[in-house]
Amino acid sequence: MLGLGLSLSLTLPPRRAPVKYTLLCLVLLAAGCAATDPDLTDRPAADAPDDLAPGAAHQRALELRDSNELDRALTWLYSAAARGHAPSQFELGLWYLTGRGVAVDEAKAADWMHRAAQQRDRDALRYVWQLHLFGRGVPRDLALARRWLETGAQNGDAALQYRLGVWLAEGVDSPPDKPAAWHWLARAADGGVVEACYRAGRMLLEGDGIDANESAAVQMLRRGAIEGHPPCMLLLADCLRDGRGVATGLAEALDWYRQAARQRENPDVAAAAKRRLAELGG
Repeated sequence: MLGLGLSLSLTLPPRRAPVKYTLLCLVLLAAGCAATDPDLTDRPAADAPDDLAPGAAHQRALELRDSNELDRALTWLYSAAARGHAPSQFELGLWYLTGRGVAVDEAKAADWMHRAAQQRDRDALRYVWQLHLFGRGVPRDLALARRWLETGAQNGDAALQYRLGVWLAEGVDSPPDKPAAWHWLARAADGGVVEACYRAGRMLLEGDGIDANESAAVQMLRRGAIEGHPPCMLLLADCLRDGRGVATGLAEALDWYRQAARQRENPDVAAAAKRRLAELGG
């Protein structure tokens, strides 16, 4: 219709149209443009979140959250969460846990986070095991906490692999399982968790529940030291000083002691490194 109207206007002889007729044509032309604009026809009403796919509704909820329109954000978040969108379920659980936009309700927080965790949502898995560990919104249950921690670790989250390794090494809910602990700590180290480099390296160095391997221990500690982990720096320097797992390298040992002494992240390590430097005259 829009094209036909324009064509007729070009073929008619020029004449001055009455004002009312001109206004009517402008109204009809605007209506025709609006009807053919996909950005307008596909756009949902201002607060009709069910008109959007769950992922898009979630994104809109975050935009409203970031602009501090929490009541409206909650409407969009509920819509996406109710339709099974895991990131929205986690976000909604976080709101109930922290009281953002809603009254604190740990039971509801646990419910929504569990729904997301059942879909292997990474953020939810990082929270759910702690809810069971500390009894937040659910009864305290160490066995369930460990089960969810294992789920997160098996899902490939290096941070949870490290937590599971520590859990197994310390025997939180059962006797320590050092071989299993080392397995998860080594995987976490491969995933970039420098604290895991220290724990796994120390277990190898001391033969703590696993076969000792000083050479492998030095390699593990060096990875952590290069990433700036102070305990790894100190223990690596000790190995270089004493020739454990590596040929004695006093110059390199002194260098790592100096780096450990200069850092401010761990005062105890810095103090120990300074004592060693003083003993070695470095």
